[in-house]
Amino acid sequence: MIISLSILLMYPGTPTPSLEHPQPGTASSPPPSSSPTPPTTTHQSFSDSLLDSCGPAAVTLSKTYSKLQSKLVTYSCHISFLKSCRDHHFVPKGLCLNGPVSSPRASDIINKASELLVTERLNFYRKSYSSTERNANNTALKLTPLLSTQFQSIFQSLTAKKSCSLHHSLMTSHQKKFGDLLRYYNSPSANPYSLLRDFHISSPSISGPLRTTTPTTPALDTSKTVINLSSTTLSPSETEVLSLGLKFSPTTISDPVARMAPALQAALNLLPSGMDSAASHEVTTVLSSYKPTKRNDNLSSEQRLALKSLRDKRDTLRFLPADKGNATVVLDEQQYLDKVYQHIDAANAYEVLPSDPTSSISGKLDRTLKKLVAEGSLSDKLRSCMRLTNPRYPQLYGQPKIHKPGAPIRPIVAFYNSPLSALHKTLSNILKPLTSSSIRLKDSNAFVQHLATTNTPSYPYYFSLDVVSLYTNCDMHTAVDTAISRLEEQPDLLPSPLTPQTLRTLLLFCLDNAYFEFDGKFYKQTSGGVMGSPLTVALSEIRTSQLEQHALDTFSDPLHTYRHFVDDGIGSARDADHATAFLNHINSLSSDLQYTIEHPKDGYLPYLDVLIHPDLSTSIYRKPTHTNLYLKYNSSTPPLLDTVYSICLANGFPPHETTTLMDSVRDKLHRKPTIGDFDREWRDSQRITHRISLPYHPDLANPLKRILNRYNIAVSFSSSSTSIRNTLTRTKSSTPSSSTCNVIYRIPCLDCPASYIGQTKRPVLTRITEHERHHRLDNSTDSYGNIKSAPALHALKSSHTVGWNNTEILTTAPSSSHLDLLEHAAITIFKPELNRTLKGPAINPQWNSLLPRITSSFRPRPSNISKFGSPTAS
Repeated sequence: MIISLSILLMYPGTPTPSLEHPQPGTASSPPPSSSPTPPTTTHQSFSDSLLDSCGPAAVTLSKTYSKLQSKLVTYSCHISFLKSCRDHHFVPKGLCLNGPVSSPRASDIINKASELLVTERLNFYRKSYSSTERNANNTALKLTPLLSTQFQSIFQSLTAKKSCSLHHSLMTSHQKKFGDLLRYYNSPSANPYSLLRDFHISSPSISGPLRTTTPTTPALDTSKTVINLSSTTLSPSETEVLSLGLKFSPTTISDPVARMAPALQAALNLLPSGMDSAASHEVTTVLSSYKPTKRNDNLSSEQRLALKSLRDKRDTLRFLPADKGNATVVLDEQQYLDKVYQHIDAANAYEVLPSDPTSSISGKLDRTLKKLVAEGSLSDKLRSCMRLTNPRYPQLYGQPKIHKPGAPIRPIVAFYNSPLSALHKTLSNILKPLTSSSIRLKDSNAFVQHLATTNTPSYPYYFSLDVVSLYTNCDMHTAVDTAISRLEEQPDLLPSPLTPQTLRTLLLFCLDNAYFEFDGKFYKQTSGGVMGSPLTVALSEIRTSQLEQHALDTFSDPLHTYRHFVDDGIGSARDADHATAFLNHINSLSSDLQYTIEHPKDGYLPYLDVLIHPDLSTSIYRKPTHTNLYLKYNSSTPPLLDTVYSICLANGFPPHETTTLMDSVRDKLHRKPTIGDFDREWRDSQRITHRISLPYHPDLANPLKRILNRYNIAVSFSSSSTSIRNTLTRTKSSTPSSSTCNVIYRIPCLDCPASYIGQTKRPVLTRITEHERHHRLDNSTDSYGNIKSAPALHALKSSHTVGWNNTEILTTAPSSSHLDLLEHAAITIFKPELNRTLKGPAINPQWNSLLPRITSSFRPRPSNISKFGSPTAS
C-alpha cells in the first residue's frame, strides 16, 4: 500500500504521539538497545525523530516516496479528466490545434488530429502511472525494513491528510475546466463532478500500512481447472502448470527465424518480379538483425521443471481437454482406452475392418468422380474440390464429459486430411441453405430477443428439450432423403450441372465409406454420423428441423412458441403437463431421435448460456463445470482485442492495460460508421493479394506485419504449435515416419561419403520407392539424357550400394510451399555430392544470410523404411 511522507517533513513542528504503549494488535516496543523509539517530546520535529531512530537512509527514501506519491495522485486526476474529455469528444484548450488552411476538409483533419492527441496524452499518463507505481512499490519494499510498526501507523494517518488535500485540489481544478468545456461544446446540462468522479483507474490508496512483501498473484483454484482422475498424484507445481490451461503458450526459447523464414519466402515469391526482391530485403533484414535473447520467461523455474516432468509422463498419462468447461482432465493411459472401447462396444454402430481401407476408398472416390464427370453430371471444378491428394486415415479420440457420472468420453473423429474430408466439406457447403429454418436459433442473443418479443401470460411455462446422442443416433439416410426431396423442389440451390440424384450418390458414398482408426484398429461406422465431419452437422440439422417442424404441425394442442439450437430445443406451454404431452408426441414420431425434457426448478430454467428467471428476465448462465478459465495475459500469444474486462482481471491482466484495451474497443463500438469507413474496408479487402500465417513471436510480429501489409499481404499469427496442449496432449497417434509428407530427405551411399538431398510433398516412402525403381530397372535417365534419379545413377555408375532403407528425414514442413527454401538451405550448407547443383531451387539471394540458422533447426531422424531388404552392391 502506497503512502506519502511529505506531510511529515513539511511540518517540522508536528508533535509526535507517544509510542511508549503500543496500540492494540501491534507488537510490543523493542528494548531501546535493539530499536530506538521516537522521543515523546512535542517540540522535536518528526524528521529529526525519523533521522535519530531510523537513520539517513530512511529519510532519503521517505522523500523519494513522497514525490512518487504526489505524482501518482496527479497522474490519476489527469487520467480521469482526459478520459472524460475523450469519451465526450472534447479537446482541452492546451491540445487544440490551429490549421493554416480554412476549409471544411482542413477543419475535419484538425479536429481528428486534436482528438488523437487527447488519446495519446491519455496513454502517456497511463504509462507514466504504471511506471511510477512500480517505482513506488520498489521504494516501499526498501523502506519497510527500516521502519517500526509504530512509525508506519503515524505515516498512515499523516498520509491521508496530504493525499486527500492534493487530490481534492486537482479534481476541483479539473472539474472547473470540464465545466467550461461543457459550455463551450453546447452540451446538455450536466454535473462535472459526477462525470469526473467515476473513472476506471482509481486514485492511489491513502490508507493502510506499507507493503511488507512483493505483490503476488492470487492463488489459483485448481479444483475445477484440473480434474485428476488418474492413479498418479501430481505435484503442486505440475497442477499449477496444468491450471494455466491447455491453450497457454510458454515463452518460446528456440530461434523463431527458422520457423518463419520458409513461410515468408513462399509468400513473397508470389509477388511480381522486382517487388519480391524489395520485400525480401526488408524481411531478411528484420530476421537477420534479430538475435535470440533471454526473455522474461512466463513460467518460473519450478514450472519449467514441472512441464518437463509432465512431458515425460505422456506414455502413461493422458492430458485431455474436458468436453465442456475448459478444464484439463488427467487419465491413465489404460483408463482412457477403456473409456473409448466402452463407447465403441455400447454404440453398436461400428464394425472392425481387417486392414486400412484408405487406399481403396481413395481409388474408389477417384473412379466415382471421373465417371460422374464423363456423364456430364459433375464439373471438373467441383471434382477438384472433392478430392484430396496424399490423404491419411481419420482417427477417433475422446474428450471426457466431466459433467456426467463416470466421465464418459465424447467421441470425435479427426477428419482433417482424410480421404473424404474434401468431399464432406464440399457437400456440406452445398447443403448449407437447407439448414436454415423458421425455428432455428442463430445464437444465445437471438434467443434472448425471441424471448422478449414472444412471451405471453397464457403460455408462461418454458421447458427445454435435448436430443439423446444426436450425431450417433441420427438416421443419416432419412436426412439424405429429406435433403434430396427439398432440393428437387428447389433445384436452383444446386451448382450446375449437379443434379439431386448425383448429389444423393455422393452423399450415400460418404455414408457407406465412413471409417476411422483407433489404437491400431480400423472400424467402419454403420449408423449415425461421423463426429468431426461438417457434413454430419448439416445432415443432423436438416433431420432435426424436419422432425420438430412435423411434430409442431401435427400436435393437437399447439405450443405457443418453439425454437431449437443444434440439439437443444425450448418451447413455451401452458403448464408442465402440456410440455410433457409434446415430449411424448415428438418421441412417438421417430425411432432414431429421442428427446429428454428439463423442467424449471423454482421457476429458473437454463438454456444454452442463458438463465430464464421466473419473471422471464434473463441473465448469464454457467454450468457447474465452468472454470472461468480463458487465455492468460502472460501467455505468449497474439494480443486479444475483444477480451471482456472482468475476464481480463480474473486472469491476471493489469488493470491499466485492460482499461486502455476496453476503451479502444468501446470507442469502435459506439462510434457511428461513416461512408469513409466502408470505403476504407472495401479498399483494404480489395488490395489484399495474399494471406500468410506465421508462428507468433512478440519481438518479430509487429515489424513483419508492417512490412507485409505494405505489400498487400495479410498476416495472421498463431501460437498453437507452442501451447501446452500441443506439448502434452496426445489425441491422435503420430504418423509413421515412412508415411510423412512435405519432407526434406537425405539418401546416403553406404560405400562412400556421398549423399543426396531432395524434397517431396508425397509420403517419403513413395519417393524413395521411385528412386529404388529407377536403380533396379536401370532407368536413371530418360531418352534425352536427363537424370531421373541422381542416387540411382551414382549406384549404377560406381557399383556402390545406396542405403535406401537408411534414408533420413532432415526436417518437415507444414506446407509444400515451404520446401524450396528448406531444400536450398540443406543443399547449400551440407553440400551433398550427388546433387546436380549445390544451389538447389531458385531462391532469391537475399535469403542466403539466414541459411545457417535454418539448417541449425534441423532434427534428422530415421525414415524407418524397411521395404527394400538387405542392401547389395549393383
